[in-house]
Amino acid sequence: MLSGALEQLSVNLYREKIHFALELIQNADDNEYDIGVNPSLKFILYSDKLIIQNNENGFSEKNVRAICNVNNSTKSKAEGYIGEKGIGFKSVFLVSDEPHIFSNGYHFKFKREDREDLLGFVVPYWIEELPYSIDRKQTNIVLPLRGSRSENEKLIQNINNIEASLVLFLKKLKTIEIVQDGNFVSQKITRRDEGKRTIIDHKKDSVQKTEYYFCFEENFSVQNVIEEKRQGINSSKVILAFPTKSDGSANYDTKPHTFAYLPIRQYGFKFVVQGDFILSSSREDILKDRSWNVLIRDKIAETFLKAVTEFKKDDKLKLTYYNYIPLESEINDSFFTPVVKQIHEALKQTDSVLSESGNWLKPSNLFIAGSEIRKLISNQEIKSFFSNKEYISANVKAKIEILEKCLGVHRFSLQEIFEFLQNTEWVKSKPDEWFIKLYFYLINNELWNREILLKSWKIIPLENNVLSSIFEGAIFLYLSIDKTYEFESEIRVVRKSLIIASKEIKKEEFLVNFLIRLGVVIPSPHTIIFEHIISRVNALNSEKCLINYKSFPSYIRYIKDYIESLDSIPKNLLDILAEKLWLKQHPNSNYYSRPPSLYIPKIYGNTNDLDLLFQGIETVQFVSDDYIADAEKITSPEKIIEYISKWREFFKKLGVNEGLKISEQEIEHFNTIIATKNIERITKLLLLINQQWQQVKEKLSKPLSGNIQHTKLCDKLTNSEWIPVTPNFLNKSLVKPSDAFVDKPEIRNILGNNAPYVIVDLQNQDLIKTLGINSEVTIEAVVNLGLKNLVKQDCLDKTTFVKMYTYLSQNL
Repeated sequence: MLSGALEQLSVNLYREKIHFALELIQNADDNEYDIGVNPSLKFILYSDKLIIQNNENGFSEKNVRAICNVNNSTKSKAEGYIGEKGIGFKSVFLVSDEPHIFSNGYHFKFKREDREDLLGFVVPYWIEELPYSIDRKQTNIVLPLRGSRSENEKLIQNINNIEASLVLFLKKLKTIEIVQDGNFVSQKITRRDEGKRTIIDHKKDSVQKTEYYFCFEENFSVQNVIEEKRQGINSSKVILAFPTKSDGSANYDTKPHTFAYLPIRQYGFKFVVQGDFILSSSREDILKDRSWNVLIRDKIAETFLKAVTEFKKDDKLKLTYYNYIPLESEINDSFFTPVVKQIHEALKQTDSVLSESGNWLKPSNLFIAGSEIRKLISNQEIKSFFSNKEYISANVKAKIEILEKCLGVHRFSLQEIFEFLQNTEWVKSKPDEWFIKLYFYLINNELWNREILLKSWKIIPLENNVLSSIFEGAIFLYLSIDKTYEFESEIRVVRKSLIIASKEIKKEEFLVNFLIRLGVVIPSPHTIIFEHIISRVNALNSEKCLINYKSFPSYIRYIKDYIESLDSIPKNLLDILAEKLWLKQHPNSNYYSRPPSLYIPKIYGNTNDLDLLFQGIETVQFVSDDYIADAEKITSPEKIIEYISKWREFFKKLGVNEGLKISEQEIEHFNTIIATKNIERITKLLLLINQQWQQVKEKLSKPLSGNIQHTKLCDKLTNSEWIPVTPNFLNKSLVKPSDAFVDKPEIRNILGNNAPYVIVDLQNQDLIKTLGINSEVTIEAVVNLGLKNLVKQDCLDKTTFVKMYTYLSQNL
């Protein structure tokens, strides 16, 4: 029966043969070493045997008796150990039937197959001769392998694949070597402790690797926990080892084993948990029903929180430790599931997350936000607006799932954006580039599934420095893509500088498409003219209302540009504009008049020189030259002429007068001009009457009771001395039309230079006839202008007299 029990404990206890190696490592760590000795353990691998060498102090009689006992050990339970049943060494029977021990003068072996006393597991057999392969200065365990060649090869391979991390929590052992065939060091594991950091150098097959760990421990009392296997122990500890990269940042891509001094198995944590857990007999799992183990488990979160306190002081880990935080989905054993929640809750209640300004805050006081939103809303603005809240540091490297779901860090959402955008003054203070970034954010974050909501937001800057949405009325994209007018601020039009800014950064197409999608429209000029300009004009009672109305000239500029773009202009449009519009006067530029009551001055290229004609007549008003004030910006003389010419043509279409406007008021102007006796001005007047004779003629008479009655204009033009003539016998520069002669060769042939010839070349015969200007020689003219003048001058030219008398003889 005893033999069977020993068989069960030493051979059938473990499912994996490699566990014997772990037990020997644990034993080596529990051994005693001289001062100055670097504790080390060496596995020398042969195809048929294994030699394990340890540089401990060596066996004593007490040690020999202990190793021969089933339930005895020289180890103190307070140290924490694995071999509760005193069978740590007995695990070698997994691979060997006759393990040999050579240490400090003791050399004996055990015989599993002893058929005489059946106690070969515990009864030592003395060995007389020492094999040459042992090191007499060390403790040597020689294990002849009993397996087949393939089994032994697999065992050797497994030993060669021992993880370097198994030395992590050993108290004394610093170095483990694995030697192939007695001379080739295939693997060497060395542990170095530097404060809270543990460094494991691992050289395998000439490949050198180094593992780094940040270690923290939490000591706690276990006096109130009743556990048979831990009687007499008053305190215990949990150690957490966090893998780091060579630069000191967190290495969370591994799933290391959980340890009870030596590896147990992986439970899903991204850090190493070391605790004095009570394990199953196979040493492959934790006994979950033990209050001792529950206590240790529940200390993991406390230790993690203690580690976070240190992480916060480390330049690398303060940015990367977050991914050590376990997810419930990662833990593969329900026993450790509570740890996840405990860690999460502990971190939620502490200042555990780094903010953008470098402060440590509770997760609930932080926002997760991408670079786009951070460019829109600064961290300082977050702090001011939400009070005590910030962005999480942009340098933090952490999975969103951990920050958001585990810790409760808030994602900066549409709701927070909306709250910010309600601060109208804050939004209005933003530059144009900011709005373009905002629109990009809204598009790229697929917020169009809430398009109606976005359309209600006041996020469109208007030219009048107002923020608006299309829900408050129609918004126009621009009046003109190329020009800026002064009345954009009067209508709901997108701020022009926003369009310009989008051009500069080559985002114009995006901006226009976004705004149109938001509901902004490109207006038709017809809509702007009739629904805004004309309606504004109609609200003004007279030109006095326009004195300080600075935007009104820009209305005219807009209408001019629109009419220029039309191939044909509807007559009714021009009639309406002539009737409704006001044009600025010159020189009284604070006043306005309707187009038909104004004249085009010479500065607009009017060759009729009306400026001179109406000089000094205060009731005559010209269009202001303010409309072409910007011509000075044009460098090309040809372009200037073209620009001014377009304005002149525009004014003519509106009914502004390039020549005379024949009206009762203008008749008084004629009187004034004629009264000046200024030959130059009167000559201008006659030339214009000649050009516009059909219009003038219509004003010369009017029907009255079936008869034609002459008007004042007719009387004035026919009875006044106003026709400019050449120097003559009468010695007058201005004469009545009836006294003037058309300058023709046949008249001069008879009258010579004595007659008053009209100095203007009048081609219109109807004008000459209507005014009564002489177009032929008359008897009166020959007598009064010719003969009398010749006599008065004592003229002796016989030929001249002959011409005159001949005319008289033929026409009397």
